[in-house]
Amino acid sequence: MKAKTILLGIMLLSLFCAIAVPARAQTAKPATPARPQASATTLSPQARLKQYVASLQKTPGNQALREKIIKLALTMKPAPALPQEAQDELAKGNELAKQATGQQALIDALAHFERAALLAPWWPDAYSSLGSMQEKLERIDDARTSLTLYLLAAPNASDADAVRAKIASFNPEERLRQAVAAVRSSPNDIAARQRVIRIAQAMKTPPTIPEEAREHYVMAQTFVEKATVNTGFASAIQEYKAALLAAPWWAEAYKKLALAQKAANQYDDAIASLNLYLLTQPTDARDAQDEIYKLKADKQAAADQEKKRREDEVRRQQEEQERARRAYESSPEGRLETLLRKINGRRYARIYSQHNSYGDSWRGKDVYEIRGRTFHFTRFYNVDNWNDHLNAPTSSDFPIKGFVTRSRMWDWVEIVISDDGEEITLRSTRGNNDDVIMGVYLPEQ
Repeated sequence: MKAKTILLGIMLLSLFCAIAVPARAQTAKPATPARPQASATTLSPQARLKQYVASLQKTPGNQALREKIIKLALTMKPAPALPQEAQDELAKGNELAKQATGQQALIDALAHFERAALLAPWWPDAYSSLGSMQEKLERIDDARTSLTLYLLAAPNASDADAVRAKIASFNPEERLRQAVAAVRSSPNDIAARQRVIRIAQAMKTPPTIPEEAREHYVMAQTFVEKATVNTGFASAIQEYKAALLAAPWWAEAYKKLALAQKAANQYDDAIASLNLYLLTQPTDARDAQDEIYKLKADKQAAADQEKKRREDEVRRQQEEQERARRAYESSPEGRLETLLRKINGRRYARIYSQHNSYGDSWRGKDVYEIRGRTFHFTRFYNVDNWNDHLNAPTSSDFPIKGFVTRSRMWDWVEIVISDDGEEITLRSTRGNNDDVIMGVYLPEQ
């Protein structure tokens, strides 16, 4: 009885499970069928273009995708509209390129052209400007790619043949040869040297240093080793420059030239050499740039020292001149010179009476006028006071030779100017009349 009961229970349990499982299956919701993804070929040209450009934004270096975009844009009627942002970027780049005065300005312009070509990858103008700027910066491989894309985007362009010729001329070795020739014809042309360095930097295989350049380089190093504080560096500098005339792209030679120029106190030249060295993108660029800052400080210190030396020299000369002036002014000649400047134009006069053997008498007036280094003597007759100048038949000039001037008038006389210039005394020097005072002349009233 128990066995029958157990068996019946097992059969009922099995029946229950068989009924329950289908029931759950019936109540489950049916799965939603997956939508098939749209194929690129089923999209409109405008949608495909948008999709391609969005993909290019993530992988700007995908040239195959750029070509696909250009080919698609050429088939679209009407042509895709240019984004205003792309037009603005091209305008900014053109403005920078027009005003560029240095390497960094060209690099900044290049960035705008790259942005324009990324925003409108089918636009011929963007690739034309981009390729031209890359060429200026000696990025020849990039320029070749950009100009090739330009020809693809504008197959019927009026300058297509010229662009193809330019692409064909992009031979790094030939460009380097021409650039080196330009440096040799104008060794001081920094822009020409910068172009050589840019070309050499863009070459996949660095140019070989000519044996001629190595010879001058080794000679320069030898001169540096034998140099003293005052000699030797000039010869080293000359040899380094000769090496850099044969190989104007040689980074190490520019660095060593700068060190020799610094030792010779040629600070501006050393800075210029290090700037060229930095253009070669050396691994120690940070140290080189810091060295430029030090050179600028050395230059300023040397300029300050030279300024002080000149000021000291001027002060010394002024002191010597002052001592000489004081010595001169204290000498008889100096004192006379000072006095004559003081009394220049002054008239000294004396009125006298005279009689002749016939009993005639008259009053006369003698005047000595100071005219620079000259006495101007005038004798007036028939005068009654200082201001009468009647009948002046005699006058003469003779040089002032000192505080005492000996001269022959009617007889040999000495004209003596007082130390203070307040009077002139006439003394006879004839025969027994030596030192006889003939008259004292006072300033005319």
